[in-house]
Amino acid sequence: MYLTIMLLPLFNVLSTLAFGRYLGRKGSILIAITNLTTAWTLVCIVFANNLFFNSICLLFVHSWCSSGLFTISFELLFDNLSIIMIFLVLSVSLIVHIYSIDYMSADPHLQRFVGYLSLFTFFMLILLTSNNFVQLFLGWEGVGLCSYLLISFWYNRLDACKSAIKAVVYNKIGDCALLFGMSLVYLLSFSLNFQVSFLVIPFFVDNTLIVFYSSLSVIDVISIMFIIAAMGKSAQFLLHPWLADAMEGPTPVSALIHAATMVTAGIYLIMRCSFILEYSNIMFLVTIIGTLTIFFASTTALFQYDVKKIIAYSTCSQLGYMFTVCSVSGYKASFFHLFTHGFFKALLFLSAGLLIHNLQDEQDIRKMGGLLKILPFTYSFFLLGSMALIGTPFLSGFYSKDYILEILYSVPSNLSFFCFHIAILSTFLTSIYSLKLLYYVFLSEPHGYKSYYRNVLVDEGYSLTLFALTLLALFSLFIGFLFKDLFIGAGSNSLHFSILEVSKQTSAFNYFDFAVNSFNKSIPLYFFVSGCLFCFLFKGLFISFMNNTTLYWTYLHTNQAWFVNYLYYQIGLKSFQFFIVIFYLDKLFFEFAAPKALQSLLKKATTTLQTLEYNVTFTHLYFYFTLFLVISFL
Repeated sequence: MYLTIMLLPLFNVLSTLAFGRYLGRKGSILIAITNLTTAWTLVCIVFANNLFFNSICLLFVHSWCSSGLFTISFELLFDNLSIIMIFLVLSVSLIVHIYSIDYMSADPHLQRFVGYLSLFTFFMLILLTSNNFVQLFLGWEGVGLCSYLLISFWYNRLDACKSAIKAVVYNKIGDCALLFGMSLVYLLSFSLNFQVSFLVIPFFVDNTLIVFYSSLSVIDVISIMFIIAAMGKSAQFLLHPWLADAMEGPTPVSALIHAATMVTAGIYLIMRCSFILEYSNIMFLVTIIGTLTIFFASTTALFQYDVKKIIAYSTCSQLGYMFTVCSVSGYKASFFHLFTHGFFKALLFLSAGLLIHNLQDEQDIRKMGGLLKILPFTYSFFLLGSMALIGTPFLSGFYSKDYILEILYSVPSNLSFFCFHIAILSTFLTSIYSLKLLYYVFLSEPHGYKSYYRNVLVDEGYSLTLFALTLLALFSLFIGFLFKDLFIGAGSNSLHFSILEVSKQTSAFNYFDFAVNSFNKSIPLYFFVSGCLFCFLFKGLFISFMNNTTLYWTYLHTNQAWFVNYLYYQIGLKSFQFFIVIFYLDKLFFEFAAPKALQSLLKKATTTLQTLEYNVTFTHLYFYFTLFLVISFL
């Protein structure tokens, strides 16, 4: 059963990519949906078995290589952490496959698109079930490859190809860091197996490594490498620019990769390697990076006007929450928010896809308005997803996000207390830009041309699309309430043996419920309500920011995402131009000057040698012939 879960997405890839031309559109879709539904059913059985009986499975499949003590095996680890993640991935993947049947119905390459989606699902399962760093790296690189293939699926669009390359470049920074961290782990433990490495690592806490003439703990260096890897994959501040640009791909890609699964791979790495990170002294870096990401993404989303980019920066902000709480050993809270966030963010993206499809690929919210009566189902799904994102009481986001805020408040640290205030401010900003999106698109007066509204497609009756969105809406409504006892509370064992939750900052971490009173627990709710009131009372604030000279620079700074792309462009381009000159001189020397000079030198040397050899030989023959004649006469 466990191996079948892995093989069914792979069978989808082989059937759709290799034989999709012969199976046709209907045949490829039928096989893909059937296999994924079967895999999801099996995962539900495994999830229930783990939930009620706490069963864990380690399945040995094949031995890759063995050299002395070094062995690498292909093993499938189904523990608490991986099973819940697989349930999330397959649930969202199945819904996205169903949604894509209608959304991509007019695309002539539907079989290839479905094959890429299944390939991504397969590599994501490889990453989640890995029992060693090599297998994890294989899945890590695989999802990066699939990200490139899916973002650039419409390869005739220049922006899509540029965005795909940009995503690969930023992720390669994290990939190199992960590879270096794996190498250090092997040098310490002589093994890349999780169980062996995690058991051996604590014995090397006092070992140091000389880096730039300074002594650093080996555990700290490994932790820094893993943190950089997670930053690249989870789009944290400084390595985030690829996430918003990746919206150039089809909307189902945004829902599957950049909302629910791929971007959470970095958070998964942090939780999986908690047995290493908890022995390091640099977890404050995770706190700083996560807090900067929260604030940066929230302020940037406030003045964006592209539907998908607003949701993308919202994803970046929520990933910042998950990243920050991991720094104080709040892995359960981070994982709970990851779990609920995957469903309501996929709902938002797919609802945005339905909106864009009905508006004939228009994504600028300033050209919309008054669509409530035209697209009521889309408005309902948008409203539900936005309310879950904001943290409306009793929806999924309410349980998971408030849990994170309570943990940040309860940790007796000045840095954590500062992070709590930034996160609260981000909650306020999230309410504003989420309701701004609803207001501009559905509740305001129409802002587009009359002829434009005449061409709006008002048919929301795509049965499969509505079915997929309804499933996500149900998950967004009830998944937080149904699973809160699994993640929240000192007695919950949802991630038993999968993480090491030993906080160095507080000894009362597991009892934060007693440290946070009812008023402090209500602070997020107050800011949520304040954000809603602020948005409805000051509807013209965003226009005034653009018209006011003093406020315009604030608007421009946030609208241009803090000019991070511009700085990278300037710094990177100038450096690149310098290296281009160096490379050109290098190319000129090694590929032109050196071969030509060497060839000329060899040619002259050979000619001289030949001439010299000819002259010497002729001289010798002449001398010996003359000597012979002299001797003969004598």
